[in-house]
Amino acid sequence: MTNVTRRSVLRASGVFGAALAVGACGGSEGTGAGASGKPSGPVTIQYLGRGSAGEEEIYRTLIKDFQDRNPAIKVDVNWAGTGGADLIAEKITALLAGGTPPDTFWVHSASTIDFADQKILVDLTPYTKEKGFDLGAFYKGPVDDFRWESQLIALPRETSSLVMFFNKQLFAENGVKEFTAETTWAEWLDGAKRLTKEGPNGKIYGTFASGGNFNLFQMIWQNGGEIMNKERTQSLLDQPPALEAAQFIVDMRLKHEVSPRPSEFGQLSQGQFMIAGRMATNTTNQSFALDLQKANAFQWDAVAPPRNKQKAYAQASSAHGITRASKQPKAGWELVKWLAGEEASKLYASKGLVIPAYIKVTESDIFSGAGMPANYGKTWRDVLRQARSFAVTRRWNQVRTTFDQQLAPALEGTKSATDAMRAAKQAIDQILKDAAAAGR
Repeated sequence: MTNVTRRSVLRASGVFGAALAVGACGGSEGTGAGASGKPSGPVTIQYLGRGSAGEEEIYRTLIKDFQDRNPAIKVDVNWAGTGGADLIAEKITALLAGGTPPDTFWVHSASTIDFADQKILVDLTPYTKEKGFDLGAFYKGPVDDFRWESQLIALPRETSSLVMFFNKQLFAENGVKEFTAETTWAEWLDGAKRLTKEGPNGKIYGTFASGGNFNLFQMIWQNGGEIMNKERTQSLLDQPPALEAAQFIVDMRLKHEVSPRPSEFGQLSQGQFMIAGRMATNTTNQSFALDLQKANAFQWDAVAPPRNKQKAYAQASSAHGITRASKQPKAGWELVKWLAGEEASKLYASKGLVIPAYIKVTESDIFSGAGMPANYGKTWRDVLRQARSFAVTRRWNQVRTTFDQQLAPALEGTKSATDAMRAAKQAIDQILKDAAAAGR
């Protein structure tokens, strides 16, 4: 996920209130009991999406198929580029403030409380009651990720976590036993040391030790800790489980030197660095499988991330929703329903883009096809059965970005891991305090 500046994050979280006035003056058709049903005549709607070029290609294919099946609905695509929850939060805020909001857009579970609190999205509950639609066809976890009080603000396309992708050739060449779901942090470090060596095109690293919020928060759980107190009013980043997890990641980079720093990637992305043969493992999300498939550079597989005191995996979801400012919510529902449905889910799965929230597809063997390793689908299903969602708060995108900013000096060796985590706690606790005081 690409980083954004602190200023832009503050802008994205702070302008929601001003943008609300624009969003609320749109059509209210999507909020009543008679919301379902196709639009009566030819309409044009806009979809706001984001992601890699490969993801954009998949979406444009799906939207073309949708228009072929629904000739009365034309869809204009506004592709925001790479990025995730932060990017969309900033983009939708700007479009609402400018009076040019999309009818539908990609939504991340990190934004659920903010979007619901600010009434950015239509409640889809009335739509889900239409004849023939079955909300039970989706996994409960990702559906619940988009519930707030009595509302369902988006329809999930995926549920996702992290897995460790690895280069089977490098493991075999170095005599390192392939990792399993039972691999511990200590075994991960030992294997990474044995995999790290000089190569013809530069140093080959045994792993990438990610200090990003998603991975490190998950590792805090693996170490027996929690991110927040039960009331979600204070972070617990200064507690031993959190400090130990951060120190482990920092040591892999700076002390043991088995992981590159992002500055060492040069002109390559993290994924491209691994595809170039410079890194043996990479813990990331499902979309990396699409890059590995296309590159076909080496034989690869994926496994659950290493554990420490316990197995623990984090879950996040993405979905599609309809803006309250839309004048064509019925057409928007048809698109949202299509992008979450069985046919779209099959394409997501076969291309290795996401793990669909649509149960029938994810529980099928589709992940074992299209060039995927034989046990790839089982790996994901095993992880997701044990995964849990973060205790998302208001301004969660700002919480995540602030954490990354505060930890960065430790990952580059200019600040101790302990001091960086304590600074992160202080900054995040202030965000939570300010959000509570502002009522959002």
